[in-house]
Amino acid sequence: MAKFGFSDKGNTASQYFVMATLKLLPLFFALPIHARLALAASLLGLSTSCVSFLFPAFPSAILCFYFPLCWILWVISTFLGAGRNLGFLVITWNIINLSILVMFCSLIFSAGDVSNSQGTELIWFFSYLPVIIPIGFVLGPFIGALESSSKVFEMLFGHALGGIIGDWATFSVVAAVQSILLVICAIVFVGSRPSPPHAG
Repeated sequence: MAKFGFSDKGNTASQYFVMATLKLLPLFFALPIHARLALAASLLGLSTSCVSFLFPAFPSAILCFYFPLCWILWVISTFLGAGRNLGFLVITWNIINLSILVMFCSLIFSAGDVSNSQGTELIWFFSYLPVIIPIGFVLGPFIGALESSSKVFEMLFGHALGGIIGDWATFSVVAAVQSILLVICAIVFVGSRPSPPHAG
């Protein structure tokens, strides 16, 4: 295998991965503890979703009870960081959101087309619960339009996968609206507070 270059390429990829990890570790430990917890939880969720995708026998749907914890940690980090750590918040938010899509892709590959089942609606609801309530009720009249426009994904990817991607896009938009409002609230109500006087 070595003469075809596979071994060398594998070793090079491993070296790059190790070097990148070593460079990122100091950045990770430089984060506040609440940010580290949020990022670690989101990466664990993404890793587990990928494992469930690779091994369809894994009951991926149970992750819908884990993702609310990730969102709660994200919200806590938003307010403790007073909304100023925008780059971190965007990265962590997208990791959690992508993890949910991977989980659902794993679900349809193991259980078939579940895009229209009532159980799937509950899984969506629990997966996004902390970032769609209460704004979901406010955006209720517009969600129907979002769902209609998401039908284009079914034309592109087929009914099963396209339906999942369309639902994911709809929930992502609703979650993004509430998340942006949470960041604004953190900046306005927490970031505007005067810092306590330093002793001495």
